[in-house]
Amino acid sequence: EALLGLTARPMENLSVLASLRYWDKQDETPVRVDAQSSSGSTLYHNNPFSETVYTGKLEGTYRLQGGFNITAGVDYAHEDREISSLIVPTTELFVPYRKELDQTTFRLDLRRTLSEQLNGSIGYSYSTRDGSNYIPVNTSVDSATITPFYIADRDRDTWKVGLDWTPMDRMGLQFNYSYSQDEYPTDGVRIDGIRKG
Repeated sequence: EALLGLTARPMENLSVLASLRYWDKQDETPVRVDAQSSSGSTLYHNNPFSETVYTGKLEGTYRLQGGFNITAGVDYAHEDREISSLIVPTTELFVPYRKELDQTTFRLDLRRTLSEQLNGSIGYSYSTRDGSNYIPVNTSVDSATITPFYIADRDRDTWKVGLDWTPMDRMGLQFNYSYSQDEYPTDGVRIDGIRKG
């Protein structure tokens, strides 16, 4: 894992934050046969799973009059997912699989100092996720038409509010509430699975 961050104040009332992160997980579990037919043919292997994730963030905070601060940002993540070349997708995969995932999130937050001890915030974000084509799966099983929610195309709207109260130097209380709505569009082939969340 590697992380690089940069903060700057190009103007008196403006601060900027940028960061890049690289995360690499290599699963070195040996690939072995999980099941064989009576004739000795391999039915399927276990599935060691490796992935590499690249993430980036850029945000700016501007201080307004009246104790307001507004923050706008964008987050991006790209994930490369890998399975062993010994695994035959058309016969050994039972749910759709993707080699690549991309997710982009746009954020907007407004924060205000309400008193010397109390701060409040409200925010909205929109996130969209998609990826590479689905690898064909074993069409003899019903799950071939299912879109797994953790790799499916998804659009997410999130609203959140927060309060930060510091009644004394050594004690602080925080309250946060967020609500999200997810939409999972179908690609026309995988007609089953989650649609809303």
